[in-house]
Amino acid sequence: MENFLAQAQNCKPGELKQLIRTHHDRVREWARHGSLANVIPSISAEHNSALLSYLLYNGANENQERLGCAAHLDVNIANIQHLFRNFKAADVVNCWEFYELAAQFATFTCVFGNSQLAILPLKLAIEKMNRQVPHVLTPLHESYLKVCLRANHYSVALPVIDTPILEVMKGVTSLQTVAYFFYAGTIYCGLKKWDKAKRMFNLCLSIPAVTPSQVQIDAWKKLVLVELLTRGVLPSAPPHAAHCISRSCRSNNLPYPYADIAKAFSAETFQNTSNSSGGGGAAFSSPQDDGGNPENSISIGGDGDGGGTGSAAAASGASGSASGGGASGSSSLSLEVLLSESRVMRVLQDDGNLGLAKNLAKTVRSRRVHMLTSTYLSLSLTSIGRKARAGADPSDSAMADAENLDDAAAGLILEMVQKGELSARMDRANGTVHFGDVDAKWGGEIEAAQTAKELEDVTRRVRALADRIRDMDNEMVGSEAFQKQLEGFGGPAGGLRMGGLRGGPGGLGAGALGMGMFMDGPGGMMG
Repeated sequence: MENFLAQAQNCKPGELKQLIRTHHDRVREWARHGSLANVIPSISAEHNSALLSYLLYNGANENQERLGCAAHLDVNIANIQHLFRNFKAADVVNCWEFYELAAQFATFTCVFGNSQLAILPLKLAIEKMNRQVPHVLTPLHESYLKVCLRANHYSVALPVIDTPILEVMKGVTSLQTVAYFFYAGTIYCGLKKWDKAKRMFNLCLSIPAVTPSQVQIDAWKKLVLVELLTRGVLPSAPPHAAHCISRSCRSNNLPYPYADIAKAFSAETFQNTSNSSGGGGAAFSSPQDDGGNPENSISIGGDGDGGGTGSAAAASGASGSASGGGASGSSSLSLEVLLSESRVMRVLQDDGNLGLAKNLAKTVRSRRVHMLTSTYLSLSLTSIGRKARAGADPSDSAMADAENLDDAAAGLILEMVQKGELSARMDRANGTVHFGDVDAKWGGEIEAAQTAKELEDVTRRVRALADRIRDMDNEMVGSEAFQKQLEGFGGPAGGLRMGGLRGGPGGLGAGALGMGMFMDGPGGMMG
């Protein structure tokens, strides 16, 4: 063993691989007998990162039966933490044992309830790796998000998932890529950053596949609830998703109990509002997405997160087809009753979506108020309270806590205004509410300055992405290996700009991903 370690610590990276391949069986035997545990602390993590990764990985892999021992686990965790804090990124960027060790480290800490111990070492490892290979998805990303989810530390993952991914490292599997986007979307859900969550779930569904994985099916279920929560409509699969994904992710083929939840949400949202306001029924339609592609979905409410975007004429026109939907709501289970059923709760809890579904039930009243803003410029507090409370259970309703409907409606309006969901002016003396444009927020110069700052920041990031894509394009056009591959496919040269247009590969996989970016999920943990 001493001769092997002496040679391994003094040889070059290429020679190290050959030396490890030659002594692989011996190293496994040493690890099985626990001999490596005595020499690992003497190896420098900074100067021999690849060697230490290899020894730690084999040591943990050959002694899994001893991992139940707290002392042995503590020693392994301490050695791995030391490696991730002090490794040299250039030495391990192509060392697959390093990434496998990170995955084992994340699994060990999650299984034994110490996931928080892996957060800082993995975060430091990702930061180091990003300086070596920026904007590249590595196996470290998936392991890091897993421990953040298990430890319920969602905010610490934001710097990682907010960084655009422009490339996927060679060797990263499709399952790891799908899991990364699913974990990222789940973390955004836990932080109630709904738009970013939808974006990540759509990217998860866009990963090429022959058959949908269970992770993609779970992402579709979460996307359904998030779309209902924010826009009140059922989503469709991304337009560039694989055919098997598009076929499986259809709004008219939702699994149990998500179809029942969508119907109950639709019926309860529009209950007693179409008759009194003259519009807003639960009409079945095919709304357009942002790209202009029709969605096969149920139109539940207003378009967009903000209310008041529809017109009174449109609402009135929908009332005819909606009257049947509103009437059917009385004969079906309400959303709160549906979510209280043991079978429904069990399925949602197994999926990690019980919290999302409960949040959906809480938005029914605010969705009804949004519908009123598309019909009325002003309305009395009593009318708002009566319509928002329609069909609710008085014994389990936040509205029933107020002394009267006026106070309840005033509280609801104030809460929505504070959250930025509604723009309204309340006159308590006359008992009326005047609705305004949700985009016309108060704040004057402060709001304008903040908007200008956000626009400048977005512009800076877009320019950086454009420069990055341009560099990738130039690098691919000048690559001899790429030109040979392109000639083999019979497509023209031209890199990223031409490959996708004329049938050649043109690096479109990495380019499209860059442009698009441009186990327990927190869904069951949100109250």
